[in-house]
Amino acid sequence: MCKRSSSVVTYILCCCVQSKEKLIASLKENPSSSGKSVSDSAALVSELESVRQERDIMQDELRSSQHTVDSVRSELAVCNTNYCLDITVINSVM
Repeated sequence: MCKRSSSVVTYILCCCVQSKEKLIASLKENPSSSGKSVSDSAALVSELESVRQERDIMQDELRSSQHTVDSVRSELAVCNTNYCLDITVINSVM
């Protein structure tokens, strides 16, 4: 399970990836030899591959979003540090 991030987009993407993984697992569990026709089995394989591709795309988007969040956090930390230094300098002058 993904840890909940402060980024709503990251959290939503994480949930979508989990949903796709659950769908893939359920499609894998569906036995193709349980009286299903060949076309039904081919349709399941096709659906499985489609869901895998969607999951992979969402995982890439999730990684990108997480990288963006990390970058923004780093920039915010630098800004906060600079602000504190500015306040210290102002206070020392007064």
